[in-house]
Amino acid sequence: APPQPPPAAAAVPPPATAPASSDPQAATKTRLGIKELRAICHGAGINTVGMERGQLEAAAEEVRKRGTYFDPPPGMHAPSEEEIRARQEEYRKQEELRRQEEYRKQEEEFRRQEEFRKQEELRARQEELRRRQEQEAIAEQKRREAEEARRRAVEEEARRRAAAEEEARRRAVEEEHRRRLAAEEQLRRQQEAQARYQQQQAAWLRQQQEEEQRRRAAEQQAAEQRRRHEEAMRKQQQWAGSTSQQHHQQQQQQWTHQRNHSHPQQQNNWQRQHYPQQHQNAAPPPPQNHYQQQQQQQQHPHHHSAADEKYAAMANQTGDDGQAVITRIKHDILIQWALQPPQLQMLRPIDALITTIHKVFPPALGVSGHDYFTKWKPISAADIAGASGLPEEEKLKKSVRKIRFFLHPDKLPHDLNEEQKFMTKMLWDVTSDAWEEFQKHKADLDWVK
Repeated sequence: APPQPPPAAAAVPPPATAPASSDPQAATKTRLGIKELRAICHGAGINTVGMERGQLEAAAEEVRKRGTYFDPPPGMHAPSEEEIRARQEEYRKQEELRRQEEYRKQEEEFRRQEEFRKQEELRARQEELRRRQEQEAIAEQKRREAEEARRRAVEEEARRRAAAEEEARRRAVEEEHRRRLAAEEQLRRQQEAQARYQQQQAAWLRQQQEEEQRRRAAEQQAAEQRRRHEEAMRKQQQWAGSTSQQHHQQQQQQWTHQRNHSHPQQQNNWQRQHYPQQHQNAAPPPPQNHYQQQQQQQQHPHHHSAADEKYAAMANQTGDDGQAVITRIKHDILIQWALQPPQLQMLRPIDALITTIHKVFPPALGVSGHDYFTKWKPISAADIAGASGLPEEEKLKKSVRKIRFFLHPDKLPHDLNEEQKFMTKMLWDVTSDAWEEFQKHKADLDWVK
């Protein structure tokens, strides 16, 4: 806002001349007012702006000491009212000139500030215009860049889509090729399995024929031994009395009963008992180690164990109990892995089961696969063999523990289907029973020793 012109100087009232008093104490007791004190100071030419009452009284006292207005020095008279008015008018004019000069300076400062403000506003408008132009140029540049990026993105998307289509076509061709190779591989495996099955059947037939031949030879030998025994019995009956004849007849009947119902080993024991001369010159059998005796005992046992009978009965089951898939898996496990061909009446040795268990893990036998079964590391025959090349009990025990840990229900994944769960349980049971049979045969052989 432009400066306001200074107000006209108010006329300073002339100080009142105090009449001379002969009583100085009365003069000191009189207290002047603020206006009177200011008037005294203004009359002496003292500026009282900002003075308080104490300062005004001190200034008035100084004027009194100098003799101004009150006690003029000798030879001078006190100023008259006209002189006081003249001095006051002169002081007012000086104040007026001073105020006008200050007003002029304020006007000049105001005009200078106004000019500076206008220049600043002009410069600000120019700067704002320049900044707006730069922003518009930047926005236009960004718009062009965005348009270019959008165009490149569209081109890149088109190239990516074309590449994806080409990759999909390539994968489809590769998948078709893999399916064709898998079908050929499956057909080849089926043919190989069929050929192996035919070979097994032929071997089984040959073994049956050999066993039949051995059985006939054993029957012929038993018939010859029976004929010789009967001949000996007739010779003994010729010279024996009537009482001994009855005893021999009972012995003949007992021998016939034993021949028809006893085990071949018992017949051999009976033959050794009645014909010791035929076996005295026989060479003793060669010594065998523990594992060979156990293998021979498992291959030619005197009787089937409870586990053998259980799994043989399971393999011979033909009825359908409403779970055809489970029954098929059970038969496949028993026939192709657990039971010993061709009779399929007893479990295979524990070392054979351990080294071939990975062949019946899913996806074998028509059961869907799972990533868990790919973690199994197959156990080879060298892993369980000792220094002699035969399986060692400690290594077999360690391998059985490894299989049990892998097939334990708490270690299996929770997303296995019913077929996979049944297969793991079946493999667990067969391995455990085979290990128990191994321990049982070992205990029997140790007792015999």
